[in-house]
Amino acid sequence: MAKDCSFDVVSEVDMQEVDNAVNQAKKEIGTRYDFRGSKAEISLEGDTIKIIGDDEYKLNAIIDVLKGKMVKRNVAIKILTMAKLNQLLVLQFAKSLLLKRHYKRKC
Repeated sequence: MAKDCSFDVVSEVDMQEVDNAVNQAKKEIGTRYDFRGSKAEISLEGDTIKIIGDDEYKLNAIIDVLKGKMVKRNVAIKILTMAKLNQLLVLQFAKSLLLKRHYKRKC
């Protein structure tokens, strides 16, 4: 019976909670010792979270902080889709995370 599942559960994303998670991540990044003196930014622009950092290590650290804040606010991290890494300058990297407004959970 469970094998013959005929429906998908679709959940909507609360964008206010996503915005709150981005703002909390921004505050934490501003106070962390390993980000002092470096270019580390995160911003929500429509359905895209834009992340800028000095290197890939910092980008991954920012993404980890963001994911932690999203989990604490009960926002599923499945809504994040990684875009490819862009090198803006010689020592600056940017990455975009695309948000899916709906995501399917299979039963």
